[in-house]
Amino acid sequence: MEKQLVSIIVPVYNVEKYLRRCIDSIISQTYKNLEIILVDDGSTDDSPEICDEYRKRDERVVVIHQKNGGPATARNTGLEVFRGEFAVFIDSDDLVKEICIEKMVEAALKYNAGIVQCRTYAFMDFHKIDFEHMSGLYTNDTFTVSGKQMCQKLMFEKNANDYDCVHSKLYSREVFHRVRFPDGRMLSEDTAIAYLLYWSVTKVVVIDEPLYLYQSKRKDSLTHDYKPQNDLDRTATSRERMLFFKREEGSRLFCQSMYLHCNALIVNRYRLSKCGNDYKEVVAGSRKELKGLLIEIMRAELDLKKKILVLVGYFCPFLWYRMWERRNQIRRKKVWREREK
Repeated sequence: MEKQLVSIIVPVYNVEKYLRRCIDSIISQTYKNLEIILVDDGSTDDSPEICDEYRKRDERVVVIHQKNGGPATARNTGLEVFRGEFAVFIDSDDLVKEICIEKMVEAALKYNAGIVQCRTYAFMDFHKIDFEHMSGLYTNDTFTVSGKQMCQKLMFEKNANDYDCVHSKLYSREVFHRVRFPDGRMLSEDTAIAYLLYWSVTKVVVIDEPLYLYQSKRKDSLTHDYKPQNDLDRTATSRERMLFFKREEGSRLFCQSMYLHCNALIVNRYRLSKCGNDYKEVVAGSRKELKGLLIEIMRAELDLKKKILVLVGYFCPFLWYRMWERRNQIRRKKVWREREK
C-alpha cells in the first residue's frame, strides 16, 4: 500500500508555540511514504528556524520560505511543487492521529475515491483531551457518497465544518488539476473551493472517526480577531458559490446558496456600517446587491421562514444580526455541551 506517495502541505505563519506538535504528529504517522511540505509564509517568530530544523532531521521534509501572502497563497505554493499521488492539507496549529494517513489511503484505494475525509475534533487545551471519550462520539464506520451529495451536505447541514474546510481530507492528485485557492484571500479560502472539489469527483469516502484534531479559539489566529476584510472575503466566496450553482445546477443548491449569500450581505451591511466612512461604499453596495436579490429570493424554492428572515435582514439589519449572533452562540454551546457529556 505504501507505494503511493502522499504529499502533506502545511502553511506556516507565526505558530512557534504549536508547530513542533503539528510536525511531530505528521512524521510519526504509521504510513511512511510521505512528502512533508512546510510553506513558511513570511513568519516573524521562530517558525522558519523550526521548519529548517525538521528538514535537517527528516529527509521527507521540504521547506519553502516565501513572503507573506496569506494561507491561500501558501497552500497554492505547496500545490505547485507537490509530487504525490495524493495531497493532504494540515494547519500548522493542528495535529493528526498517527493512523490518519494510513486509514485514508487505504480507503481511497479500496473504494477508488477522489476524496477521502475523516471527522475532526475541536479542542482548546491539547493536554485535556479525553481520547477515549472522543472516540465514543463516533461510529468509526466508513461509507461512500457522491460528490454532488457532499455538496448537498455542505450547503444544508447546520454544522458543516467537516465539509467546508480542506483539512482532514485526502485528495487524489487529479482533483487539483484545474483548481487553486483564491490568492490573497485571508479567510474562507478553503470554503471558496470546497464545493468545487466535491463537484469534480464521483465518489467521496467518509471515515466516521476523529483522526484530525483541530485547535479551537486560538487568540492569535487569523479567525479570532474581527477584521473588515474577513467579511469581504466571506461575501466574495458566497457570491462565487452562488454563481457557480446557478450555472451548474440551477435549482435547489442555487436557491440555498443564494439564501446564504444574502446572509453574508446582511452581515456585511451591519458590521461594516460600524467601521467608519472607509466602508460606506461597500455598505451601500451590499444593500443594493441584496435588494437586487429580493425578488429572486421570494420566487425561490425556499422555506417561508428563510424568505422572511431575508426580508427582516433587508429592512432591519440590526434585529437580524442580533438574532443571527444569538443563534450561533446557542449552536456553539450545544456542540461543546455534547462533547462534554
